[in-house]
Amino acid sequence: MGKSGKRKGYRPRSQRQQAQDAARSAALAAADGRRRAKNRHLLIACAVLLSLALAFGIASLVGHCSGSVALSTPHCRVDGEMLTYYFYDYYIAELAEHRAEYVAAGLDPAQPLDGQMYNASMTWEAHFLAEVKASLRRMLVFAETAYRENSVDMAAARAAADRCMTAMQAAAEEAGTTLAVYLADCYGVDEDAVRRAEELSAIADARYRTFAEKIYTAEERRERYEQNPAAYQVADVIAYSVKVDLTGVSGEDAMRAEYLRAENRAKQIAAATDEAAFLAAIEADLRREKPSLSERGIATHLDAAYLYHIPYAAQGLAETWVNEVGRLAGDTAVLGETGDYTVVYCLAAPRRVESCRVSAQYILVPYADHMTEALAQAAADDILASFLEDEPSSERFADLVARYGTTTDSLFSAVTNGDVEKPLGDWLLADAREVGDTAVLAASDGYYILYYTARSPLPLWEEMVADSLREEDYRLLLAESGVTVHEKACVVPAIVPAI
Repeated sequence: MGKSGKRKGYRPRSQRQQAQDAARSAALAAADGRRRAKNRHLLIACAVLLSLALAFGIASLVGHCSGSVALSTPHCRVDGEMLTYYFYDYYIAELAEHRAEYVAAGLDPAQPLDGQMYNASMTWEAHFLAEVKASLRRMLVFAETAYRENSVDMAAARAAADRCMTAMQAAAEEAGTTLAVYLADCYGVDEDAVRRAEELSAIADARYRTFAEKIYTAEERRERYEQNPAAYQVADVIAYSVKVDLTGVSGEDAMRAEYLRAENRAKQIAAATDEAAFLAAIEADLRREKPSLSERGIATHLDAAYLYHIPYAAQGLAETWVNEVGRLAGDTAVLGETGDYTVVYCLAAPRRVESCRVSAQYILVPYADHMTEALAQAAADDILASFLEDEPSSERFADLVARYGTTTDSLFSAVTNGDVEKPLGDWLLADAREVGDTAVLAASDGYYILYYTARSPLPLWEEMVADSLREEDYRLLLAESGVTVHEKACVVPAIVPAI
């Protein structure tokens, strides 16, 4: 998986990615959920590190930063090729995790982004590029700080780039092509651009880890919380988009009938009296309106309808509605304009979340590797049975991962609701879950064999408080360092990644 903008650290982790969620919600309405865990099985079988350009003040890479400069600090810069790599790394990761939501919002992944409108004034390319550059600016601050402090470890940076290229080579071989073709088709760049990017990635990441090591005391967290308790409350909703379809429709009466049909569809779903009924109404609508959807396709749409941990300041139809005073679990509504509705169900009103993030090792048994889903489940059951024959342990499970694992990652790390598909999240986050618990669960891409490993020490609300404190420390770091990131207009080539 590309580390892209999902990477821990460079964006503040308080209300995890809420700035991006709020920005996206205006166009995606309720279709956009919080990002899944970093370790979700992606469409590309390689682990790609965070994409940046290397500091041009470091002697080993002087002269290699070709192309126009997009962003720079006194000792670091991101040139056009680096920006392109980072952009498509981010875009590929987004599609892998939110393809259905983006398609529902009007994005066509089979077409270049520069000709598709995100909203009335911005293309999808401009939208994604703005998110990418925001993350790059923060990353460059850490890289520049490392350079000024003489803390750059070039040997470690080169090793990180080597590991990335090894993974890229494996992905290219799996795709039956050469590394050069693979990089050009997926990212629009060559190996030299990727290496420059990955080296600076490692430099920035190392400096961030030092920054992130600070532990805030219980007293500090409590004091910050009491300043504004509402800032650390979040809400959950189920949301579904209903849009009028005028394809092949002509004549005023026929169009009016289609608008009325869309309105009635939305009202019928909103009439549900509980979560199960609401989901059943959505499923019925999907089966009626999209009869070609497979069972897994329907399950994917239902999973995407869950929007967890919406912060109180988020903007958007569903976000604004769920944060209204007096909102209660079980409330429903039809939001939006004629012919373009968002139907919402309040799963949890704004509250302080006391649950903690959890972690688990996993082995994915893909449906695609077996003739039927039943055979995939049988294979997963057999692997788990062999694991349980002797004393279960993390080490023994890791041995099974090495033997049977089909993904480049094998760990769900520090996940909460919405970070993984709902069936997985429901099991992982159950109050009774204990270290060493195992299960085989179905998801959209296959059966997951899970081995529960850890629960984080802080409940989510305290983690949000700590992230708020860390963001304040970042602003202090930025002020004290005096680092300014200069930006120039720069575009990325319009390609359709081969994913």
